Amino acid sequence: MVTLIVEEKDSGQRLDQYLRRYMPLAPDSFFYKMLRKKNITRNGSRADGSEKLAAGDEIRLFLSEETIGKFRSRAAQHLSFRPVEILFENDSVLAVNKPAGILTQRDRSGISALSDDVLGCLLRSGTVTEESLLHYRPSPANRLDRNTSGIVLFGKTLAGQRDISEVIRRRLVRKHYVTLAVGHFPKKKEDRAWLAKDTRNNRSVITASPGEGAEEIRTVFTPLRYFNGNDIFRKGWTLLDVELLTGKPHQIRARISDLGYPAAGDPKYGDPAVNLMLRDRYGLRFQLLHAYKAAFRDDGAVPEGLRGKTVEAPFPPLFERILKDLDND
Repeated sequence: MVTLIVEEKDSGQRLDQYLRRYMPLAPDSFFYKMLRKKNITRNGSRADGSEKLAAGDEIRLFLSEETIGKFRSRAAQHLSFRPVEILFENDSVLAVNKPAGILTQRDRSGISALSDDVLGCLLRSGTVTEESLLHYRPSPANRLDRNTSGIVLFGKTLAGQRDISEVIRRRLVRKHYVTLAVGHFPKKKEDRAWLAKDTRNNRSVITASPGEGAEEIRTVFTPLRYFNGNDIFRKGWTLLDVELLTGKPHQIRARISDLGYPAAGDPKYGDPAVNLMLRDRYGLRFQLLHAYKAAFRDDGAVPEGLRGKTVEAPFPPLFERILKDLDND
């Protein structure tokens, strides 16, 4: 058994956040299971993880040293983390290129995520240490869908996390995505619509006017290149730049599908016949959607080093291959 006494600097945070910092390699599902079984208690009582801690609280872990050691940061020396493609780094902020197919951050399934890979990278470089993880765990300031690739920003320090989160909240960074849209998107369009969440089917639904549960979405669509169709597929394609002026779940995918130009490969909002063709030819099973550019404004509220800077992420190899083939068709 291990007993932890909450210090003043850790008061005010949730119990589950405190536990993640103490055992950063443990999945959330492990914590919730241990809390449910009273293998982890707060002040001698059952807890669910949502409790706000106060200085002097006693957290008891009825776990073996082997189990605790496995989930502490020392284990990072023995685990195989995926490599991380760093696009920008300074003392407080990190920008990385997330591949499609992995989560940005762990969910309750416990599946390894980009945040684990970044943590492993920072541990091995010595940027963070076991001691520093007790107070702050580097975490993403923005998230991408599992099958969307591109730029994810991390705060390496608590101050860095606060700064970059404030930049995003105040829209001091222009976030651009690129997708391969089915058909020829006619021209640049600053678009306004409303989006409602269909929780039963985990879909976003576009409406032309405000309604119950619908929120305004604003998006700028800019065609970058057109590709011709062929004898098998005549609609053609558009390499489409998408700038988010608001950020709602599935905003890009739902809206371009509603406009009649779905993202190639999109299993939820796309064209099934097109998706089947791309799956047969390329093995593509997800949407070609890539967060490729983050342009920071020249504003005093933007951290030094990022002020006025544009960070870009190269296209994924499969995306590049498909574009090259379209050039040759």
